[in-house]
Amino acid sequence: MKRRTLFVILIFSTMFVLYLNQMLLLEYDTNIVEYIYYSLPQGEAEADYLKTRDHLIYGGNINEPPLGIEDSETGQSLGLVVDYMNAISIQIGVPIVSKPMIWNEALVALSEGETDLCDMIPSEERSRRFDFSKPLYDLKGVIVVKGSTDQGVNKYHLEDKVIAAQRGDYAIEVIRKFNKRVTIIEVDNVSDALNLLESAQVDAVVGDEPVIWYYINELPVMNNMTVIREPIYELSCSVAVPKGEKELLNVMNRAIFELRRNGTLQKINDKWMGYSLLLNENTDAEKLRTGLFMLTGFLGIVIVLIVLGNRRLNSIIAYKTRELQFTFDSLNSLMVVLNEEKCIVNINQAFLKFVEMERDSVLGKHYTAFEILEKAFKGESVFQFGGNLYELKTQDNRIIMIRDITYEKIKEQQLIHNNRMEAIGQLASGVAHELRNPLGVMRNSTYLLKDVLETPNQLTDRAISSIDASIERASLIIDNLLNFSRIGAGSAKCVRVCDLLEETIEYFRGSTKYKEIQFKLNRGVLASGEEITFVTNENSLRHIVINLLSNACDAIEERGEIEVGCSIDVKEGEDELTVQVCDSGRGIEEAEMERLFDPFYTTKPPGEGTGLGLYIVYTELKKINGYIHINSQKAQGTCFTVTLKSIHGDSNGGQNEDSNDR
Repeated sequence: MKRRTLFVILIFSTMFVLYLNQMLLLEYDTNIVEYIYYSLPQGEAEADYLKTRDHLIYGGNINEPPLGIEDSETGQSLGLVVDYMNAISIQIGVPIVSKPMIWNEALVALSEGETDLCDMIPSEERSRRFDFSKPLYDLKGVIVVKGSTDQGVNKYHLEDKVIAAQRGDYAIEVIRKFNKRVTIIEVDNVSDALNLLESAQVDAVVGDEPVIWYYINELPVMNNMTVIREPIYELSCSVAVPKGEKELLNVMNRAIFELRRNGTLQKINDKWMGYSLLLNENTDAEKLRTGLFMLTGFLGIVIVLIVLGNRRLNSIIAYKTRELQFTFDSLNSLMVVLNEEKCIVNINQAFLKFVEMERDSVLGKHYTAFEILEKAFKGESVFQFGGNLYELKTQDNRIIMIRDITYEKIKEQQLIHNNRMEAIGQLASGVAHELRNPLGVMRNSTYLLKDVLETPNQLTDRAISSIDASIERASLIIDNLLNFSRIGAGSAKCVRVCDLLEETIEYFRGSTKYKEIQFKLNRGVLASGEEITFVTNENSLRHIVINLLSNACDAIEERGEIEVGCSIDVKEGEDELTVQVCDSGRGIEEAEMERLFDPFYTTKPPGEGTGLGLYIVYTELKKINGYIHINSQKAQGTCFTVTLKSIHGDSNGGQNEDSNDR
């Protein structure tokens, strides 16, 4: 960003400098560097040079009005160039003496150092002998023919013509450049050339435009002549000094700059403007063109910068959009963006994976085309769909986020359950400690009673036996309570399965909530007649049986029977335990069978169940290498058959599932 700003500043700074430089060239014929240099005080070298000169000599063609006029009565020189020299003299503080000469002689005198200054148009040939200052005034060269029409004459069509011109005039160089077969008659001044044209001795005259117009305006005899509209040149005249006069040249340049800046040159031009169509070029139009050009350039650059900025901005927006889309697609939550018509304009990969569709097939569809979105728009912040629990967050019903919180809720419920079981365990331990102490006292007391009674009778024996039996029953209840409270993590060990089932059933029998339910245990035995033992995780098995018994109790509305049994077989060389829990309850609807083990799925009224009981059975079975089969008939009851494979140092396992095997 900083580099781009610096680049823009550099561009506009460069444009401003170029514009300022061009305006200075138009106004003062100097660039920025020269403007600064000439604005500074005069240097020591220039000052020392002027101190050595008591006057300077201007040698020019004073006999070419209005550039130069010699008053025959007073002997003084007048004219445009004379006024220029006088102004320069005042500016530099050194007198400039005018020395009238014929033009060609003025050139020779300057080249030989007899004079110091002369005004002329710079050219390649002249620059070999002279150094030139900044432009002093502008000058045109024109062609004059006899008659009232120009007859198609211009500088390109003078072949085989006879032309008169002042000796040494710059116009001669121009005419010869464009016409190889032209004849040029050189005379001392323009007046003599016009006389030759008047007498028809030449076909045309070339010369400086101010001089030509002076004679045409002042001399009636010249009224029958025509000045060709197209000039042969339009150039600036400078002050020429002898070659190598560096200090004098700097003095002239500084003086011309100051005279142009303070308006003196313009006043002189205005004074003699009547003798020339163009003595000094009017730069207002050029300034206007330059301003318009720079303004156009400025606007062009602004437009380019805007276009480039827009491209850059679009590039950044595209990159940020891709970046946001990547982040959008990386979210695990289902993300949907809708427009005002509730049609989908964007979705993330999680949503596409959920609906199993391609992006193009989803975009543009109304939200009602997707059941989960319809469910979400019912206004519930947490809702159940497809066996899972989802949390809905929305921004103005335009941006929708649906997050699967099933796992979180399961963990939350499991944590609550574990905390509850831990509390029960602590309570059971405390109760066992508090109850066993008095039970021990009671047991000891019965022993003492037996010893102290000298003549026991049937009544006292029966009473003492009843007390002992009650103490045994109370101890058994305490043991069952402690075993039940120990549900949690554990390792595989050899479990006496029937004892575990009986302990669990005793817990439910002792609850008044289930007093109308008859519990029956079919104690399986091995072929050898021994009790069934099996290597598994005791706590997980106990947890499974508790949840199955709880589910069976809830399925019985009033009175009923629950039958629990177990058996063991050997398949493929491994022991396989089967535990059945069958109830005489209402049975399970066929439509409910598919969702029976889904978390939070329950047919109970709100507040009476979490829907996690059978899900916990399913997850615990996966831990201990087991699976479950369901057989249910409506109004006749349900039978859950749990099958476990023996665990050999690994508590994890899993099975293939069908619709009724989980």
